[in-house]
Amino acid sequence: MNIEFVFVNINVLLRTRASDTLCAECFGLFVSA
Repeated sequence: MNIEFVFVNINVLLRTRASDTLCAECFGLFVSA
């Protein structure tokens, strides 16, 4: 498992406002799953 790669992806998502809402929806799916 490449943790650094995951952190980079998270940084990219956080820098994109549009992806912020998508991330929130994805998180909701993971939480309710």
